Amino acid sequence: MWSREKSTVGNTLSALKKAKELSEELGLTPQIIELGPWPVSDGVGFQTALEMLRASQREGKNVKEYVQFDMVRIIRTSYSTVYENSARGGAMTACFKGDNGRTFALNSGGTDMRLFRKFIAGLERRMGRFVRQNSGIAIAVLLKVFENYERIVAVIIDEREKPRNYHGRSRLRMPFLCCTSRR
Repeated sequence: MWSREKSTVGNTLSALKKAKELSEELGLTPQIIELGPWPVSDGVGFQTALEMLRASQREGKNVKEYVQFDMVRIIRTSYSTVYENSARGGAMTACFKGDNGRTFALNSGGTDMRLFRKFIAGLERRMGRFVRQNSGIAIAVLLKVFENYERIVAVIIDEREKPRNYHGRSRLRMPFLCCTSRR
């Protein structure tokens, strides 16, 4: 139940308690799902997860205060790529074709297991990742940028040309007024 929301864990526990009571009412032995112990080997990517957590604590390449999620995620991608191309991984990978002829692979590597995917989702949520390429800026944000720009320009003009303040400011506003009034 690791990397689950607190409410999910609580709801699951409540549902299992209810199921146990119902089994006992029916005279059945309640179902017991073995939760462990985990095998001594690392078949679910725990070591990779630890390596990724350690990498997330280091200085970033572009910004010293943090490392970007994609730079940490590349560790998992590297292990997955090597496993898929290894003798064991290649032999264990089942493939099937979809309706449009595209081939899909069912990988059995540790970093493709559900537990590890939950870890990755949690890591991404905690580290943050926001990439939206080629998208425009909202009009409200653009207007705020122009307002801030006008304030900065106004301060510069006030300092340099006190007598011609109004004339200079109106010349600078005209292009921005035209841009912001277009929809």
